[in-house]
Amino acid sequence: MKSFVSIACSLALAATLAWPTATSSEAGSKRECRAYAERKADRKTSRRVVRNAIIGGLAGGVFGSIVGGRKTTAFGAFAGAGTGIVVGDHQWRKFYKRAYADCRARGRDY
Repeated sequence: MKSFVSIACSLALAATLAWPTATSSEAGSKRECRAYAERKADRKTSRRVVRNAIIGGLAGGVFGSIVGGRKTTAFGAFAGAGTGIVVGDHQWRKFYKRAYADCRARGRDY
């Protein structure tokens, strides 16, 4: 019985050591992961930021013209475009954080 437990423990240890995991040397460096995450976030959001600014500007302009005159229309357009840019920036940061965490955890092929 003692030899069975000894063999089982040895096999469990060997299986644990053989299991593929990302070590600190295999995971991406901070600099590499920052660059990777920036590229990934830029690709995912470049069109969205512009689209959000345009849609926000149009919606703000329409709202401003409904509420008041010319000055309100211009203010609404600027406020809507600004809001669209802020929303786009939030999306960029979300994609960046996800890509950076993925890179640091698993490492990436560059």
